[in-house]
Amino acid sequence: MNKFTPTNRHNPCPICGDTSSRCREKRGNDQDLWLCMDNAGARKGEIINDHICVGVTRDGLWGEFVEHNQIIKSRDYLSEALRRRERLRRKEEREAKKKREEATKKAAELSAAERDRCYREILEQLDLAESDRRDLDQRGFTEEQITACGFKSVNQWQKVEGDFPSNLPGLGRENSLITPAAGYLCPVRDIDGLIVGMQLRKRYPKPDQGRYGWLSKGGNYRLNGEPPLNLVLPERLGSFRIGIIEGTGAKPFLAAHRLGIPAIGAAGGMHGSSPEALKQMVQQLQEALRRIAEAVGAKRSRKDEQRIEISSHLEAWVGRMIQDFDHLLLPKPLPGQKKKKFSIEVAFFPDAGSVENPNVMRQIERTASALKEIRCYPRVGWWGQESKKNSRDVDEISPDELRAI
Repeated sequence: MNKFTPTNRHNPCPICGDTSSRCREKRGNDQDLWLCMDNAGARKGEIINDHICVGVTRDGLWGEFVEHNQIIKSRDYLSEALRRRERLRRKEEREAKKKREEATKKAAELSAAERDRCYREILEQLDLAESDRRDLDQRGFTEEQITACGFKSVNQWQKVEGDFPSNLPGLGRENSLITPAAGYLCPVRDIDGLIVGMQLRKRYPKPDQGRYGWLSKGGNYRLNGEPPLNLVLPERLGSFRIGIIEGTGAKPFLAAHRLGIPAIGAAGGMHGSSPEALKQMVQQLQEALRRIAEAVGAKRSRKDEQRIEISSHLEAWVGRMIQDFDHLLLPKPLPGQKKKKFSIEVAFFPDAGSVENPNVMRQIERTASALKEIRCYPRVGWWGQESKKNSRDVDEISPDELRAI
């Protein structure tokens, strides 16, 4: 604790000028306190030589003084502290309100199982127009793949039959779908293989509109508060990788089957907007690939390492991959060749010209940040797609370019 120092000729009293040790000074962290004997009778609040009287000692021998500007600074500090506290209070109120609103929206969401049931019933009523079939054929789809994806054509404000919940995303009045333009529907499937959302690919989009849009009513396409992600599992496994692909329609499906890897698609490449669903998918896919690797001898069996639970949909896929191992596209080591250290790679496959788009790069950064939370550090699949003018997307590149990724 600091003690009072008597005044002297090197340290005179700033109030009365005394240098004979009659006055005292005590230095503090925030402000210095002076005891002035000549001004023991000063009134509280009285200012003498830029020092303000803040009281009198108990024995009445000294007046207590501090610098006037230090008092002002203290008041300013207090005011700023109060402002900071008020800003914090308002921020907490906003966050609490946002959480309440999100909880209300989640409570009003239709479950994944109910969405799947309704969407399958709707898709069974629809057909695929020849113009849309030609579009898919030109993109490289086979008839079997078109059927597996479930693409179906719709007219503007397409009518459907059936008794559906009013909160089914994309259902409007009088059993009409909220399809503002003709095109075809792209089902979006989750980790359980359930159709939890659908996007409309417009046949002739207006210049000021995007080609794709969610089948939605007031933004109710979200599931658990997040935009659904589309998981596509390949028919034949080509490598122990997981692809992060832009889009939810044709692109992730073609990428998955051409590269022979599980692919996770997101509308607009906004995987970072669905962090919980993304982390769940990646973790379960990593576990599924480890199980396949162990079964085919690409990785040693785990003894003490904890296994995580995967969906029954993934369990079935793992079983098919193991059963059809001889038909997989996995590279097999030659006799005597030393196996490389096993690893499961997560990779972005950005569209051509993405590096020139700051918004896309920000989305990639958001996605990478979400994955780092589960100790997953993705790389970038690159085939020289710097510019949209002279490069192509992952679903459009040649087999040679595919092999080079």
